[in-house]
Amino acid sequence: MTGISGTRATGECNKAKGERSKAKGKDKGEKAKRKDQAPRHKDVKKNPAFGSLTFTFAFCHFPLAPFPFACDLCAFAVNGLVDSIQNPKSKIQNKDACDAGDGPSASNTANTASPAGTLYIVGTPIGNLEDISLRALRTLKEVRLIAAEDTRHTRKLLSHYDIHTPLISYHEHNKLTKTPLLIGKLKEGTNVALVSDAGMPGISDPGHDLIVAALREGIPVTVIPGPSSIIAALVLSGLSTDEFCFVGFTPRKQGEKTRWLQKVLANQGTSVLFESPARLISLLEAIANIAPARHLAIARELTKKFEEVIRGTAIEALAHFRGQKPLGECVILIQGADGYEVRVREEGPRPSAVELVESLMREQCLSRKDAMRHTAQQLGISRREVYKALLREKPAE
Repeated sequence: MTGISGTRATGECNKAKGERSKAKGKDKGEKAKRKDQAPRHKDVKKNPAFGSLTFTFAFCHFPLAPFPFACDLCAFAVNGLVDSIQNPKSKIQNKDACDAGDGPSASNTANTASPAGTLYIVGTPIGNLEDISLRALRTLKEVRLIAAEDTRHTRKLLSHYDIHTPLISYHEHNKLTKTPLLIGKLKEGTNVALVSDAGMPGISDPGHDLIVAALREGIPVTVIPGPSSIIAALVLSGLSTDEFCFVGFTPRKQGEKTRWLQKVLANQGTSVLFESPARLISLLEAIANIAPARHLAIARELTKKFEEVIRGTAIEALAHFRGQKPLGECVILIQGADGYEVRVREEGPRPSAVELVESLMREQCLSRKDAMRHTAQQLGISRREVYKALLREKPAE
């Protein structure tokens, strides 16, 4: 019994071993089958759609259970790899689209194109070189080019502050040729500073044309504020600053000047204008003929050693400049019509024709004929009426 039982037990053990071997062989066969079905690395490399995913996919054969983040990363890589296997031409098509200018690379290339330069409108001193700002000095040093109304004048300023930026002339007589040139440089990415001989560029200045051209082309334009003879003269004049109007330079022809002055004198606020010293006397005579009692101020040589502001009527200013020749550019400020009417009301009733004639002859040293003409203009009557008034009334001796 014992031998039979032992033989039977041995047979059962051998049978169990055979089943285990058979199962083990079956497992090995399934693993080999799965291995044969899986894409090999060398096959993956043949497809340009895989790229660097080959290396990541290789780690998926190893157990990564202790590292959940690594499993997620591998899952992401596997999903990308599966998509590449299913659509092997997708990556190549995307590359071709980028090369053709339809993909993201095209937009990136467009964005990396050199941007346009900036046009800096820089205010410079109107007389005293110490009035320039630190920001203006830094800008003039950092830009690649300075467009100046008069390069000789601007070079004095640059030399004073040891600035060596190249200069190019830009004025009324060459703006038609220099504007396209400067716009071209700005489009190429060159930063350009625009300066005038004194003060802010663009005000009764050819720089305005360059500013408009830059804005039209979509070129960035910014301003570096600085001194302004208009504002400096206005606050020095003592005239009303609540409302004022800058009217530029006066016309050269006498007829045009008279019509232009009539419009200017009708302004309700203070009028500000420029005039050269050679034509100042002519302008004051024209104002005296139209509005002899209107108050005005004349500012010249502002911020310089011989700064001067003359205040009074046009007739009083004429008396001053006939004895002292005007020098330097002048800023003229004329009292507004509202201010004149208020002043007349505050001073009480208007003087009679006789009183006004005598006052003008005594205070302004005018001849009787000129005093009669100014009186007629101020009172709004004819000279004949003034003459009749003189015949009727005689000042007490």
